[in-house]
Amino acid sequence: SRGPGSLPAFRFLRCADPFPLPTQSVQSLSTLVSAGRVPSLSELRVDLSGIGQEGMQAFATALGSSHVSALRRLDVVFGGIAPESAAVQVGMLSGALSSGHLRR
Repeated sequence: SRGPGSLPAFRFLRCADPFPLPTQSVQSLSTLVSAGRVPSLSELRVDLSGIGQEGMQAFATALGSSHVSALRRLDVVFGGIAPESAAVQVGMLSGALSSGHLRR
């Protein structure tokens, strides 16, 4: 996520099964998306198991940004989370999904 560059032709990212993304990777991906550096990203599949509330907040912020308008498919997997933590993380994700930037 460092540097001035962008990836305008980057369309698909599949990072799931069998290994979840580390929290730092989720935060870096979220920074790229939030900054509009992957404007053509149309398909995203990620395993967010164990990223914690900080990682989920970064991911939710990215999904709530105006730079996700090209996204047409989103597959999110997360598991192995305590029920109380899962409720908070699902709430964050739900808020991002209702931002209005993910339409069509």
